[in-house]
Amino acid sequence: MLKKTPRSIQLAGKVATGAINSKIGVTCRGKTDGGGAQVLAVMSALAFAKDTGLTYFHTPFSSVAHAEDDPADWTNRWESFFSLGAGERTIGADDKRCVEVSAFLKHKNLYTDQDAIVAAQHFLDYTDRNPDAFLDVVAELRRKYWLQPKEHISLHKSKNGLTVSVHVRRGDVSATHPMHANRFTGDDLVMRTISDIQRVALEAGRQIKVNVYSQGARSSFGLYADAGCELYLNEDVFETYHNMVCADILVMAKSALSYSAGLLGGGIKVYDPFWHPPMKDWIVRDPAGGIDGESLRRSLGSLRV
Repeated sequence: MLKKTPRSIQLAGKVATGAINSKIGVTCRGKTDGGGAQVLAVMSALAFAKDTGLTYFHTPFSSVAHAEDDPADWTNRWESFFSLGAGERTIGADDKRCVEVSAFLKHKNLYTDQDAIVAAQHFLDYTDRNPDAFLDVVAELRRKYWLQPKEHISLHKSKNGLTVSVHVRRGDVSATHPMHANRFTGDDLVMRTISDIQRVALEAGRQIKVNVYSQGARSSFGLYADAGCELYLNEDVFETYHNMVCADILVMAKSALSYSAGLLGGGIKVYDPFWHPPMKDWIVRDPAGGIDGESLRRSLGSLRV
């Protein structure tokens, strides 16, 4: 059975052929899951709009899961931390011009309505197929990110060398989780990545400090501590995120949180393969956790610190 073409790709195709008025807008709304997933969803909408020439309208986050304080305050913190709506046209969740993408595609009379705003939970099907679409908005995403002052956030930087931030996803995933086992990367694989980075850095004469960010009891992270890594467990998510963005080398998890941090950061990115494909300059870990040493050496040579 043939898979149906994702709606965001159908929409882009109709815009490209001129079937849809290029003056329509798009917005991202309706998600209520974790902050990392929602941030990446909005980033995909911005990339989609830029790539297709449509107008992006910003719908502020309405609810973000895993609240650590008052749910409304928690949601507002995510909204203000990233400033994704800065400089954009902002609309409310009940804006009458909005039409869900599935309904829009079914009603051809809407194709010429230049006031229509097509709403979807994300446009990741489009960016997954066209990952370079993110490259056209990266500079703007970074500009937005730095609009909100972040000088007060503690940075766990090395004093004498490079800082490596390693995102080890735990908490909501495990090797036996019935739904999320495919997002789990074992400690042995992560340690292989860290070992490869340490080896290449040593060969290149570069000192490094390895920081591990995760959730759980310290007793579960003995392998990392024994390897000289600094452990930052159960920390404030915004502090963790900012340290991933500011890392000289970011080792990503199978996570929208570290994927979006990879887009915002200016350092070297080591990517753990999952359903969102990497940017062309990211270093891809192999199934055993290893990385291409020559690629890392070249990246280290061009890294400005």
